[in-house]
Amino acid sequence: MGVRGRRIVRNVNEPTLLGNIDDIIKNALRDGFIKDNRVDIISIVKQNGIMIREELLPSTTSGYLAFIDGSWVIGVNKNHSPRRKRFTIAHEFAHYCLHKDEKNYFVDAVFFRDENPTSIEYAANTFAAKLLMPEEFITNSIKKGILSLVELADRFNVSLLALKSRIIALGYKLEDDEE
Repeated sequence: MGVRGRRIVRNVNEPTLLGNIDDIIKNALRDGFIKDNRVDIISIVKQNGIMIREELLPSTTSGYLAFIDGSWVIGVNKNHSPRRKRFTIAHEFAHYCLHKDEKNYFVDAVFFRDENPTSIEYAANTFAAKLLMPEEFITNSIKKGILSLVELADRFNVSLLALKSRIIALGYKLEDDEE
């Protein structure tokens, strides 16, 4: 009987685990990281002491979160679209907030997110979607008459696929004529 593996030594100045999206959004509003419904995910991540690196990764890899040399790092595929990168950064930040005490390395494949995600990946996707597209902001936009999916995706600076998934998760029905 014994313990196997190695202990992960964390930075003692590391912020407490963040898991409440409402608090993150409230803090982002307070700190000026949300303007015109667009969440400045890069500023939020950097404020939490996480470095972001754009790297040449395989085309099927969107990004990773890793604990490297005493610091957390988010790597994002430099060849992906800006909106894809935003979601990847939010997704990896979700792993940091929700799962960093479970593992010290997460790598995410592009297609994995869309096909049969595990509960940990589902949680990270949900977290990222809620962070980039807060329910109150979507509801207010729709109440203001913004009903075009393309316009809403532009408003939140997310992909059409991410927006559709979020709209459906919020219980809205989609019309088939706007694909």
